[in-house]
Amino acid sequence: MPNKTLSLMFSLLKDHDMGVLATSRNDVPHCSLMSYITDERGRTVYMVCDSESTKYKNLLHNDRACLLVDTRVRSAEHASEEIQALTVGGKFVPLDGKEDKSAVMKKLIARHPQLKEFARLSTSEIITLKVESFLLLKGVSEADYSAVE
Repeated sequence: MPNKTLSLMFSLLKDHDMGVLATSRNDVPHCSLMSYITDERGRTVYMVCDSESTKYKNLLHNDRACLLVDTRVRSAEHASEEIQALTVGGKFVPLDGKEDKSAVMKKLIARHPQLKEFARLSTSEIITLKVESFLLLKGVSEADYSAVE
C-alpha cells in the first residue's frame, strides 16, 4: 500500500475527534459514541469513560476493540467530497507509569470541554487504544487495509 494512503489514514484519525468504539464480551458486541484525542503520531487513541461502564468492563476482559471514525459531517459541508469511514483496530492497554493520567485528562478536556465535569468523577478512567490496523473505506466500493507497526 502506498505511504500516501497510510498517511491519509493517520491524518483522518488525528483530524477528527468523535467515533464509535466497539467492544465485546462473551460474543456480545457493545458500541459507544466517544470523544477522543490521539498522541502526536496518531498511534494511540485516548478516551475517558466510567470504570463501571459496559465498555470498560468489556475491555478488561477482552482487550481488542475498534473505533469507527467517519467524515459524514465534514462531507455534508463539502458535498463534492466522498464520504470515508476509517476503522481503527487496536488493543486496550492501561496507562502505565510513563504516561500521566492527569496529563492525558487535561488534553482530553482541552479538546472536549464538555467532558470536564465527567472527568472529575472518581470513577472516570482513561481508555488507551494502541493502534494496530486501519481499514479505510471510500464510498461504497473502495477499501484499503493496513497493519500498523
